[in-house]
Parts: sequence; C-alpha cells; structure tokens
Amino acid sequence: MSLNPFLKDVQIYPYTKGRYEVRLEVPLTSTLTSSEIERILALSSWEVNPNQTPVRFEGGRSLLISRDQPITKKGISLEALQVLGIGYKPIQFQGPLGLIADHPFQPPNHENFLDLVSGTIMSTSRARGFAIETTRPKYRALGTFVASELQATVENTADVSSLDLEDMVVPHVEAYGRYPQMGNKEGPFGFLVLPVPSLEKPRAFEEMHDQLSQAVGTLSSEGGINYATAFMANYYLMSVKIAPLILGLRDLHEHRRAHLQPHLSNLYVVNGKAYIMDWTTMVHLETNTGENIINRMIDLLKPCENFDYISSTLFGLDPIRLAPISVIIKELVLEVYSRNTQKKISMLDLLDRASDVFRHPATDDEIIAQWLKDQGLEGFPRWTKPTSNPVPQSVFIDPAVERLLRTQPRDLTVPVRSEPKIGRNDPCPCGSGSKYKKCCLE
Repeated sequence: MSLNPFLKDVQIYPYTKGRYEVRLEVPLTSTLTSSEIERILALSSWEVNPNQTPVRFEGGRSLLISRDQPITKKGISLEALQVLGIGYKPIQFQGPLGLIADHPFQPPNHENFLDLVSGTIMSTSRARGFAIETTRPKYRALGTFVASELQATVENTADVSSLDLEDMVVPHVEAYGRYPQMGNKEGPFGFLVLPVPSLEKPRAFEEMHDQLSQAVGTLSSEGGINYATAFMANYYLMSVKIAPLILGLRDLHEHRRAHLQPHLSNLYVVNGKAYIMDWTTMVHLETNTGENIINRMIDLLKPCENFDYISSTLFGLDPIRLAPISVIIKELVLEVYSRNTQKKISMLDLLDRASDVFRHPATDDEIIAQWLKDQGLEGFPRWTKPTSNPVPQSVFIDPAVERLLRTQPRDLTVPVRSEPKIGRNDPCPCGSGSKYKKCCLE
C-alpha cells in the first residue's frame, strides 16, 4: 500500500516481524535513538507484548516508556515517551472521569470506542458563525487512531510545537506509525509517539483529584468535612494548575491558535509551566472576529468545568450550591488571562454588563465572550465602565445599542463615546451608506 507521509522530511521504517505490520515514520527533527525506535517498533507491532515489558499505562489507549537519555525542552526535562494508539485498557466511565479497569492491555481493533461511552465524551465545541457548535464523531477505533484523527493530531502538534511560545511548552512529534493491513475506508489506523515529563508524573487532573480525594478521606475519618477548608484546598490546588494553563492559552491565542480541549486531563504542570498535550482539536484564529472570541471563550471555560466537576463529585454539591464556588475560579481565570492579577475582577459586575448587552440574564458563555470583547481583543473596541453621570445630549450612542433601546426601551447605562452629534443628513455611523435620518434615526 502506498501511503503519503503526513509530514515532510521523514525517515520510514517498515516492520513485518510482529503480529501487525507497521510503517513507522520518524521526522528528521526527532530526538529518538535507534534503540528507542527498535523498542517502539517491537511494541507497536506486538512482537513484544506490552504487558510483559516494563511500561506504565496511561489513559485508555497509551503507554509510557523510559528514554535512553532525557531531553530538555524550554527548561522542562522530558524523561519518557508516550506511545499512543497501539492498544487499550478497558475504561469504566463515571461522568468525564474514566477509571482504568485492572485488565491486561489489549491490541487495537475495529470495534467502535464510542459505543462503549455515553453522553458527551469525546465531543468538541467550536465556533460556527456566532454560535457554538458541539459535534461528536460517529466512529473511533478501539485503542488506536483512525486515519483522519491521526493526521489531524500529527499535523496540529507539529504546527503548534514550531511556535515560539513563552508561557506554554508543546510536545513535538517524535514519530507516528500506521498499520497498513488494519483500517477502514479512511485509510490505515495508526499511532503517535510524543515526549512526556516522566513515567511517574500524572497529568494535572489526576494529580489534583488524587490529592483532594485523600484530603476528603482524611477529613471524613476525623469526624466530618469542614467544607470551607475543603473548598479552599480545592481552589488552591486548582489555581496552581490553572494559572500556568491560562497564561499559556493567552500566549497560544496571540499566536492565532485555540486548543478547544484544554482540560486538566491534557495538561502537565512542570516548573510552573503548562505542558499541554492532545492537539487533535486545534483551530486557527482567522478573520471572523466573532468566531475567534467564542473559541477563546471555550478555551477559558474548559478548565473551569474541571473545577466544577471535582467540587460536585467530591463534596456532593448540586449546581445551585456549586454556583457561588465556581465563580471564584472564573474570576481567577480572567485575572490571569488579563495578565493583571492585581486588578480584581467581579463576575457580578461582568454579569450586569453582559446582561445589558444581550438584553437578558447572561450565561457564563456570554459573560466571558463579552469580557473578551471589552478587553479590545480580536479588533473589538475596548470598553470602559461609564460614570454614573447622566449622558449628555451631545454624546453619540453606539448605533447597535441605540437600536436595541428603540425596540426595547429600558432604563440602563450604556457605553458611550464622546463624538460630535450626528446631523440628520450626515452619513449614518452604522456604515449602511444611508443618511442618518433614513437609517438609525428612524
């Protein structure tokens, strides 16, 4: 079978000794040693059973192997390799948290992984116009990548890892491989090899969940949970993980990319820096400023969802009791994203502002999106809170706000900008090309 490489300048290693034929493609920029390549070939082909060799299993379809020698990337020591997509361990899902069953690692196969999970697991939200579109693939092979998923992951990872990011570190593609004799109509299934910090270090969500579970268990055994103390512990542990991630996302957005799945299961925090994985869903921020704002907003709310999930599962909180607690993590996210943690942000103030703009009690999505616009991002005009003084008659009110006021009169303070009063026969400031008296003045 003739297969075109996903990346330029790769060295190809065909391998037919194992249970599965393998074609490994190693970029010339890879840091793999010859012995590491041989080990990857033996494991991915199942010439060597992963259950019978020293590895650490991670997630549902990856394993970690030690490197011959650590490499260093932007101050982070990378001592292990993740081989992702050469098999699987059964997972029992409880909400978004998957529990790995204590069963042997199984070879990849054609079974649809999505038949085994429910709800919104593996769904992705992204902007489409001025709305959020959430999609979920119909098919994912069990324990491996389908061709389109592998190609997107390889190309996106290579793209982002080439950026000069200051506040985020991204793994580069060490290698990827395909199974020429196992696939579907899209093409062969395949796998990916990436560098990771170590065999022992868990990702941020697992690390924090374990620490909080232990704390809750200790408090319970001592006669009860002091919820105030537990919540503060949750907030502290989460802020240590979220702050580097949010700084990294701001850096990523300035390089015109959005991750769309930056939850803490995709994150290591090493030396105070975000090392983020799983770039399958990455999108470019292009010319549609509204879409860009929504995609930024999705990135900011994903880690907040982790905070809500842990708070609700460990402390048994329903959404009403959880709401006041989740507010503080959102305020932290916005303060870090603004790169000004000395200026405190109030979600209540932002709620009032967004509700005035949207003409109804604003959702969290709308609050964050409006806040991003008000920062002057993506070309939107920067907004400053108006004073409580009455609006002079000579001040020009934004036409979009004025149209809303005309259709739904309401006593509210509106953003203004000091400009000369528009004459009836002047061109309408909304940009329609008509005279003011024939357009927004009517």
